[in-house]
This record gives sequence, structure tokens and C-alpha cells, in this order.
Amino acid sequence: MRRAYLFLPLVLLLASCKPETATAPSASTAPANTQPAAPEPIDGSKLIGVWKFKKAAEAYFAPFNLEFLKDGKLQMTMQSDGKESKSEGQYTLKGNELKMDMPSGPKGPNSRTVEILKLNDEVLIFEQDKIKMEFRRVKPGS
Repeated sequence: MRRAYLFLPLVLLLASCKPETATAPSASTAPANTQPAAPEPIDGSKLIGVWKFKKAAEAYFAPFNLEFLKDGKLQMTMQSDGKESKSEGQYTLKGNELKMDMPSGPKGPNSRTVEILKLNDEVLIFEQDKIKMEFRRVKPGS
């Protein structure tokens, strides 16, 4: 009987242990996917036409239009202090990166590369210096 009492603590210890089972991690315990979603492929032909600036998050811009032509030329028309100014330049589109070079303009030569976030028949949204800018199509390209 005395021997049974000696094994009792060991039996209780083993009984209190839960067997481990292999389970797949649940959604709450699985590591979060930290990679950003891949941007949608850009159809460059949808860029051709006249786009009117609508809004930008956290910034103010004077009203302006961008016109992208088939031959890689770019025209910008800007309204400021009741006056209209126009500048011409070139653009190139590689993937979702749009590079716009304006050798002349209201503030002199300017070159910008922006990331296109959305482009369809009606809306163009790109990000410039961490500011999202939205445009609406005024006139389709020909």
C-alpha cells in the first residue's frame, strides 16, 4: 500500500498533462500578410485623353487638366488667379509608373514620377509624394 502512495504524485502529474496535437494555425494566430497587394496591370490606352483634376488628400492644388496624347506628348492646362496657362511635355508609362517631364511651365522645368493606383474609362488616381490625386475623364482620346 505504501508503494501505491509513492506513485500517486507521479500519476496525478501525468494525468494533468494534456497531449499536444498538431493543428494548423488559425487565422488569429497565423502571421499577418504584410506585403501590399500588387497593383492592377495598367492599360496604357486608357490613359489617352483629357483628365480633370478633382481632389487630392491633404493638399490643395489649383484646378488643372492633363491631356495625354498617343505619341507620348503631355499637355497641362492650369487655372490660377483667373488666368489660364498651358505647358507641354512628354510622358512615359512603365508598369504602373508614370513619368511626366514638363520642360516649361508656370514654375519652370519639372519632372515627376507618380504611381498609378487606379485607371479605368472614368477615373485616374495616382500617388505623388505620398499624396493621392484623383482625376475624372473629360474627353476620351482619339
